Amino acid sequence: MAGDAGDRPPEHSGRQRYRSPFAVVIWWLWALFALANLIDLAVQGRDRFSLETAVGLVLITGGVYAAALRPRIIADHDGLTIANPLREHRIGWAAVTAVDATELVRVRCAWPAAGQVIRERAIYAWAVHSSRRKEAATRMRAARRRTGGIFGGAGSGRRAGSGPGEGFGGASRWPAGSPGWRSGPSGAGQFPPGSPGWRSGTAMPAGDAPAAVPVMDAEHVATALTERAERAHAEAGASGAIPPVSRWHWPSIAAIVVPALALILVIHL
Repeated sequence: MAGDAGDRPPEHSGRQRYRSPFAVVIWWLWALFALANLIDLAVQGRDRFSLETAVGLVLITGGVYAAALRPRIIADHDGLTIANPLREHRIGWAAVTAVDATELVRVRCAWPAAGQVIRERAIYAWAVHSSRRKEAATRMRAARRRTGGIFGGAGSGRRAGSGPGEGFGGASRWPAGSPGWRSGPSGAGQFPPGSPGWRSGTAMPAGDAPAAVPVMDAEHVATALTERAERAHAEAGASGAIPPVSRWHWPSIAAIVVPALALILVIHL
């Protein structure tokens, strides 16, 4: 999940919006599906079941809107706006103490209360999700590439039957005749980067190094927001921190509650 490309300026200074493009696609696919079915029910439906189905479609559409289309994170000059399915939170930069990535992006806030008491709160943003399993797999792949292959670090995990310097931790060299083999600069056989069986090695030229593993989207968003918060603290300090303002988003609630009540009435009439 990433921020909207068109909403992020080149410099992290203006208004930025982060949301899941996958969730937006889900919303539009469902909206088209529901619209087509509602039109069909309006044309052909003449019984109670058709009415119940139509109201049910409207109810599900309200839920998909709240869960998929609405969640977003908006960062501007004054602070953060976190729009969740049914709630909206406004946080000034002075109150932001940390932004990290768990399953969701978590914004930690702190502000002075009565006397010398410091109040704290953690607010989760539904807009960006991160699977811990995928995150762990990404970190493991990055560690493998840094250590020179899946069988160990540099100088370890030598291939059976290979001579010195021909293991996974060496220069990725293989005997002549292996699939994908080519002669290397030193005359020894080696796999070209990207070919079957190729493994990174410490002696591999810099130009052949594989691209770095991209950061998880939630981590990217957390890093970008942390940088903005740090910049805001450096410019204005943490003085004047005020509590986050949270409120219900009544249109989202109405989009679910009203069709739900209508469906109950239709079923029991």
